[in-house]
Amino acid sequence: KSGCKNSGEVAEQLLIRMQEKYDRGEPTKPNLLTMNTVIDAHAKSSEKGKARKAQSVLRRIEAKYKEGDEQMLPNAFTYTTVLNACAFTFEKSDQEEAFQVAQSTYQEVMKSANLRPSHLTYGTYIKAINTLLPRDDERRYPLIESAFTQCCEDGQLARFVLQCLQDALPTQSYLKLLRGNRKGVVSVNAEDLPSQWRRNVKEKAMYFNQIREKKKVMKKRYRKR
Repeated sequence: KSGCKNSGEVAEQLLIRMQEKYDRGEPTKPNLLTMNTVIDAHAKSSEKGKARKAQSVLRRIEAKYKEGDEQMLPNAFTYTTVLNACAFTFEKSDQEEAFQVAQSTYQEVMKSANLRPSHLTYGTYIKAINTLLPRDDERRYPLIESAFTQCCEDGQLARFVLQCLQDALPTQSYLKLLRGNRKGVVSVNAEDLPSQWRRNVKEKAMYFNQIREKKKVMKKRYRKR
């Protein structure tokens, strides 16, 4: 999982060696965790075309599963890691390709009957749109709005998603998306949003406990004044 420049290439070489040893009878068969780690290595590298390379590993996983290897069933984390490779593609000449990879990967997750996207999936996709599309690109807001709507329907509006939204949108667009057209709204707190929007977020209990604790501290400070 090194973040070095060519970490993806290094991981691919290690994967080849594992497969070669397995073919010779050694217990080094690559599994889904191995393949996910290779995708992650591409995502954390600064290689040219890393989004395409990450997607290529995903396609190999899918092919192995279709060939009968039941341990190679890709999960939401697999697809989210490909989205992460797209979200961290900063080379301008690679960004249109990375955008197409992000779109196809996200759509595969949305159309799958077996995958359950998490808040990380939604947030990382929004982050990818933010990275890959210029602010004046007419595709930008509709894609973000659609992802936000689906995220809320799935009950996955975590603080990570809110942060990605805030980074991706101008303040007024961000507030409008969260509160509709209500006038006079100058800020949005996560805990004030409908609980249904965050009902399936696994991190929510810890997060909102932290919020409550912070409020208690602030009240104590206020009383001491």
